[in-house]
Amino acid sequence: MFYDAEISENPSVVLIHGSWLGGWSWREVANQLAAKGYRVLAPTLTGLGERKHLLTGDINLSVHIEDIVNLILFENITNVVLVGHSYGAMVAAGAADRLFGRVSCDIVIVDGFITESGESVVDHYPEVYSLMQHFLSWNPSLVEPPPVETFGLNDTEISAAITPFLTRMPLSTHMEKLNYSLEKQAQMSRSYICCMEFPMFHQTASEAAEQGWRSFEISAGHLAPITHPKQIAELIIASIQS
Repeated sequence: MFYDAEISENPSVVLIHGSWLGGWSWREVANQLAAKGYRVLAPTLTGLGERKHLLTGDINLSVHIEDIVNLILFENITNVVLVGHSYGAMVAAGAADRLFGRVSCDIVIVDGFITESGESVVDHYPEVYSLMQHFLSWNPSLVEPPPVETFGLNDTEISAAITPFLTRMPLSTHMEKLNYSLEKQAQMSRSYICCMEFPMFHQTASEAAEQGWRSFEISAGHLAPITHPKQIAELIIASIQS
């Protein structure tokens, strides 16, 4: 999905969604950013959302990184901010590493995974492996969407609105190890937005701050891009401008 603004000096913003979601989960955030003069792209990763017809158990993190790298290169974007929510943080980190030296690239993470180079999500967050095993599909290479309450969403109206759009997630995306250069990443602007009503990523946010990431907080659950789009957009802009 593309949200075009008037031509400006602002970087383009690529919004990368999390597990079981799609580009649709960024819709209101994207509208807010476009209204502030940013060109926004909110792609859906292969096999998810409206691209669920492409779903196979062979889809892994590398495929999703390729989605983002190719999007940026084929759109001829030279200055970009990659915003990764949840699992999308892994995709952002991998894409930024691949694009280094070709594209001016910064990273903003919204309540997302940060692993050491050479680790997978489940290596660094063993509780995620337990969650995914609990929701394995009849096809054990795919994971059914957990109830949205799992992520701190207790608004029944929003829950009812988004649940039909959740799609199965390939387990391999969380099992594949991500290799990236710490030296490259240290040369990028890096910001972390922590959703304070979802404790899972509090330690990650704290460790990121110790490593020199800019830190921001929001009083919201893990699905803040859906439940608090205006505030998330404002924090993304603050991250870009800081």
